[in-house]
Amino acid sequence: MALNPSNAAVHQLNGQVIRIIDGDTFEILIGGTLREKIRMKDIDAPEKKQAYGQKAKQTLAELIAGKMVRVVWEKRDRNQRILGTVFFVDRNINLQMVQSGMAWHFKKYSNDPQFARAEKDARSAKRGLWLDSQPLAPWLFRAYPQMRNKS
Repeated sequence: MALNPSNAAVHQLNGQVIRIIDGDTFEILIGGTLREKIRMKDIDAPEKKQAYGQKAKQTLAELIAGKMVRVVWEKRDRNQRILGTVFFVDRNINLQMVQSGMAWHFKKYSNDPQFARAEKDARSAKRGLWLDSQPLAPWLFRAYPQMRNKS
């Protein structure tokens, strides 16, 4: 049985992170029986086969693997994953991924100025993927296979 709210109200759930899929997606166990995939809102991390993809996955694992997290969410994405903001204790993990240079602010779906500032700061400081002189955004990596050899 999956969680499926019928309206756009804000929901919250708590669960243990049991699997890191990539730098912005993971699976949690709720109440010992219910498994849910979580897609982190406001960010887009490099794909696993992309430059910095494994490092982004590793960074997310270091932050939350095996830990109890809180997810604040309103809806599911087109793949039926919960689209939410992840907190460990009181730290916003979504924001931390952008601050560390392990994810982009996903401007196509987010206009949050806090994420815009975090990306700008990470770029200026050349943290994480911003060490690369021309990092390839994951949405371009997915959309244009011919660009993949440039990453």
